[in-house]
Amino acid sequence: MKKLLLVAALCFLFGYWVRAQNPAPYQFGVNPTTTVSNCAVTAAQTTYCFTGAGLYQSLNGAAFTLVAGAVSSVNGQTGTVVLAIPSKVVVPATASQTLPLQ
Repeated sequence: MKKLLLVAALCFLFGYWVRAQNPAPYQFGVNPTTTVSNCAVTAAQTTYCFTGAGLYQSLNGAAFTLVAGAVSSVNGQTGTVVLAIPSKVVVPATASQTLPLQ
């Protein structure tokens, strides 16, 4: 019983000093005119470059490739694109209401 109380006391005291990390996210901004030509490739090293067009990566010293960029078109539409996502599935009146047997 003494060992159990000793372990419980040690856990309590250890928990008193140990704290969680600060949950505040790290944020930074990128000048929208920054291009990938501002980024330097380093031989034998993986590097990332944040530009106005998106995130570029260089794997093991290779040329930069776009990883995540801004969306410039959706289904051929450019400019301000509005996506209308239905909240429920609508079945047309002409659709068959029965499912085939398997």
